[in-house]
Amino acid sequence: IYGNLKGRYVLLDFFTYCCINCMHILPALHQLELDVPQGLVVVGVHSGKFSNEKNNDNILNAVSRYKITHPVINDQNYEMWNSYSIICWPTLVLINPSGKVVLISIGESDVEKVCQFVKDVVRISPPSELQPVALLPQTDVDGGSGSKKVLSYPGKVHYHIDSNTLFISDTSNNRVLQTNSVGEILHKYPSPDSPPLDSPQGLLVY
Repeated sequence: IYGNLKGRYVLLDFFTYCCINCMHILPALHQLELDVPQGLVVVGVHSGKFSNEKNNDNILNAVSRYKITHPVINDQNYEMWNSYSIICWPTLVLINPSGKVVLISIGESDVEKVCQFVKDVVRISPPSELQPVALLPQTDVDGGSGSKKVLSYPGKVHYHIDSNTLFISDTSNNRVLQTNSVGEILHKYPSPDSPPLDSPQGLLVY
């Protein structure tokens, strides 16, 4: 571990965006980053299995879709994977400030225990004086056009015959839109006084 990572605890998350178990642990890792803003850096190591998973643009889209705020390395040639003897996704590797591996956790089932261990070890044995590491700003992938898209990774579209309208799960924006046949927005759900949605997918209109 070199550069501005030296002297910090580093948690490597070996993952691939097509692995659902890898996606399951992302909320816990994000909360860990918020809970331990100083002395810890989470780094995603994307070791794709298939050729399309090794593409930088596809990885960037996945980072945006899943709102990953920590740095992500494209380990397309499995250099880091092999150097740490990783055998499956997801695998978490904790490295202490002196550069030694102190924890390896395979799978998603123990992620809460891993996060608690990391918080405890940073509290008990904190690194030297360091400035907090800022989370990366969320990136909107727009193909370089600079335009703001209305939808963010929509999951489902339903055509409602009776009203001649479309209902769209605007998944990454945590909402459902109702539009007319030419795409003009008629209603947004949920309303301000309703409970929030969390990454809506399927639709049932009644």
